[in-house]
Parts: sequence; structure tokens; C-alpha cells
Amino acid sequence: MVWVGDLLRERHKSHWTVLPLGSGHAIYCAASSHSGDLLVDCGNESATDYVLKPFLRSRGVNRLDNFVLTTGDSRYIGGAELVLKNFPAHRGLASSVRQRSQKYRQIPGGVAATPGGRWPINADDSREAGKK
Repeated sequence: MVWVGDLLRERHKSHWTVLPLGSGHAIYCAASSHSGDLLVDCGNESATDYVLKPFLRSRGVNRLDNFVLTTGDSRYIGGAELVLKNFPAHRGLASSVRQRSQKYRQIPGGVAATPGGRWPINADDSREAGKK
């Protein structure tokens, strides 16, 4: 009975993993029952290929529900195209603020082609606003 109770409690937990990727980082949240997972940034292209991609595959990830881009710095989002190629994202979230980074401007275009499309993030947005 104790084991079953522990199992039921564990299935409602989310697990966060912060991956230091040299000069950048990635944050992965595995939501309970593998729905609603989240990847925030992905590091540069080589870190994505050699660290992030094997990490996600080891967790059984074939696609992402949410992929968030936080900055135009290639140290944090340089591998985004590789992520989208290997783990198609249902929804891409990115700032609606105009970015000078060419890399950043190219990636949201790729996210826009995903089924859920690109959802711009604005100040004062809430989770409920995104459901409309």
C-alpha cells in the first residue's frame, strides 16, 4: 500500500534539469506523465549536438511540447535549428521584442512552421492568455 501511494504521488511531480553547456545553458522540465514538457534555450550548436541531444534521447523525448527562446545570443540558442530538426516542437515561445540577432530572427521562423506555431511572449502575459 505504501509503494502504491508513493507511486501515485510521484506521477504528479515535474523534474527540472539544468544543463550547463559551456558558455550557455539549457533547462529541461519533464512534466508529469510526459505531457507539457518544456525546453528553455539549448546552447550553441556543438553543445546541442554532443550534450543536449543525447540527454533528451536518454529521457525518451521524441518531440517537445514547448520550446522557449530567451535571448538572441548564439551561446544560448545557436543549436535551436538542430533541436527543431531532431525534436519537433508543438509550440515555440519567443519574445515579441524585435531582436538584432540574425540567428534569433531566423529561428522563430522555423518555430512558426510547427503545428502549434510561434507564440510571442509579451510583458504581463499569463498562462491563461495563451489558451485563448
